[in-house]
Amino acid sequence: MQARKKNMERMAEVVPGSDEQVLQHFLSNSSWDERGVMDQVALEADELLGGREDSALLIDETAFTKKGEKSVGVARQWNGRLGKVDNCQVGVFGALCSGSASTLIDTRCVPSTEVGEGQSSMSGGEDSTGVATVSFKGRAGAGDGAGVAALGRAFSVG
Repeated sequence: MQARKKNMERMAEVVPGSDEQVLQHFLSNSSWDERGVMDQVALEADELLGGREDSALLIDETAFTKKGEKSVGVARQWNGRLGKVDNCQVGVFGALCSGSASTLIDTRCVPSTEVGEGQSSMSGGEDSTGVATVSFKGRAGAGDGAGVAALGRAFSVG
């Protein structure tokens, strides 16, 4: 999608046999499991990109400046993009890459109450067989009060 504005109308233009109302309903009202979709994407990405000499698991924690306080996770906290404490949301993104191919495998919005200044919201390492592991700490069903969920995944990286 190369449109300046990325909304349902623009998405419908590139999805054959679709319209913006169908897409909006799918994302907003239908009962589908986004966690299951991301888990499947991560599995398929590992099959296609993992286990190669040039495979890498990329983790990026970034902040999004916010002016209000109504979005999930918005608070005065460290914003690395600005280099100071400011009103923002913090997101953690994981990608698996090999050569010039890469794909997003997981994302999390990290509520400010879970990460103090100077603390990390993610952890990683290797298991006993040398397979890279990563855990993202985030809210299960952001905004639903379900509490904290930790997700651990193993990927085959070179």
